[in-house]
Amino acid sequence: MKFLFYSFVFLLMNLQIKIGHAQELTAQKVLVTEVKLQGGSFELHRYEGDGVENLSSSSGPGFAVAGGSLKEIFLKLWPDYEFKVSRKFDKNSYTLRINYTTALDKSILDQIWNLLGQHKDFSATISSVSLSGNCLKVISSQKLERHVYIPKNGVIKKDESNRSHIHLDGYDLVSLANKFNQYGQLGRFYLDEDKNKGSYSFRLKAQTLDTLRESLEPYGLSFQSCTKTIVSYELK
Repeated sequence: MKFLFYSFVFLLMNLQIKIGHAQELTAQKVLVTEVKLQGGSFELHRYEGDGVENLSSSSGPGFAVAGGSLKEIFLKLWPDYEFKVSRKFDKNSYTLRINYTTALDKSILDQIWNLLGQHKDFSATISSVSLSGNCLKVISSQKLERHVYIPKNGVIKKDESNRSHIHLDGYDLVSLANKFNQYGQLGRFYLDEDKNKGSYSFRLKAQTLDTLRESLEPYGLSFQSCTKTIVSYELK
């Protein structure tokens, strides 16, 4: 009887070890391209096979890393531009690392896009398009200044949003408009004027445009329909 008991314990321990190894399995990370830029360099990797994919994003002095679909990656790094990416690339996740010595601006993006266009897997183009959306604007600076964010416990920036509510600390208005763009039900947002450089705390309802408009009022903010001409990057 003891033999059966110890045998069962041994088998159970082996099963737990195998499960632990399976949980630690990581997807294969394949280098797509690695190229030097004027003022930096970039590496693009693609995940293949089953396993855990590290799609985290981070940045610091002279570098930026972003993971996800190709469209998600470029929107994270350059949210002010329009990206159109063929669905054929959606079957894989990617991670992009950029090292730069100047600034992570449009010149870096243009270099990366043109170099991707020279790769056998991609066809890349850049054009200008007019898009309709909503322009976020300040209607009362006095109300907005009541919500200036003062860092607490060393936390400079924090995002605790969910599908229906936006909870942000340490965000400027450009970042707020870009956050709205992550909510499909709200449509496309732009900042009407980029004169305000402050950082604020926001607690907003994002279920619909009506609930968003109502919850923006105490912050001295509103929005209206508008058309903007922006640069569009397409990858096929």
